[in-house]
Amino acid sequence: MKDKELIWLQLEYSWRWFEFHAEQRLKAFYYFLIIVGFLWYGYSSNFIQNSCFLKILLCLVGMGISLAFLRLEKRNENLVDFARTELDKLDIEIAVEIRKKDKQDKEKKYCVPISHSFWLKFIYVTSLLIFFLFFLYDFQNIRICECIQKCFCMPRL
Repeated sequence: MKDKELIWLQLEYSWRWFEFHAEQRLKAFYYFLIIVGFLWYGYSSNFIQNSCFLKILLCLVGMGISLAFLRLEKRNENLVDFARTELDKLDIEIAVEIRKKDKQDKEKKYCVPISHSFWLKFIYVTSLLIFFLFFLYDFQNIRICECIQKCFCMPRL
């Protein structure tokens, strides 16, 4: 009787761990979308005003946010994987093959399995690169503007 209770307790704990961190991953992604949406709105509305310094600041904040959420995703992925490993062990002990069948099903359907984790990281990295490219573009515009001002706005003698 003790073995069954222990296995049930382990299963319950592993499942709750998995559920909590999987939910945390999704919530983090939702917050990322909201924050990046506000940053892009600020950037695009500022585009008309042509304030390069503010645009550069928004790009730097966007790059920092993207990098922070990418790191957070990696940490949450590790925590979810800890629970998956324990659930795999418990599946064997209680003679349930849900995780094993899930892996086999993915291998049959896709020649290269693309997971949620891949897409989350892809979105974070893509956002980071887009903010970086806009940063380079705006930084170059500042240099061009300064050069034009030096050339054409010289005091007349």
